[in-house]
Amino acid sequence: MKVIEIYHHVNMANGHDGLHQIAAEDDIDLGALQKGTFIVFLNSKKDRIKLFAHNDTYAYYRLKKGQIMTNQIIKDMVLSFGEATASRTVNHRHIVNKAAKLLAA
Repeated sequence: MKVIEIYHHVNMANGHDGLHQIAAEDDIDLGALQKGTFIVFLNSKKDRIKLFAHNDTYAYYRLKKGQIMTNQIIKDMVLSFGEATASRTVNHRHIVNKAAKLLAA
């Protein structure tokens, strides 16, 4: 599993298309990510993350108040997400709940 890009100061109000456009400015096609590769979007406060993976699959997580995103949290999200089959039918709630448990540990 590999994070190929991390975007900082992203407006999380950007929907799916908006995030695709941000990545496209760097010649990254979110819809064409290879299995096991990820793109990370972080907001300015670094308390929210959107993680994109293979097959246009993504997860969203908001940290608890006062908690700040760290490299370890991003790594835990990628590991949690990577254990699932990346497809449109992935149970995103399961992935985020699993990541939340890892973050709480």
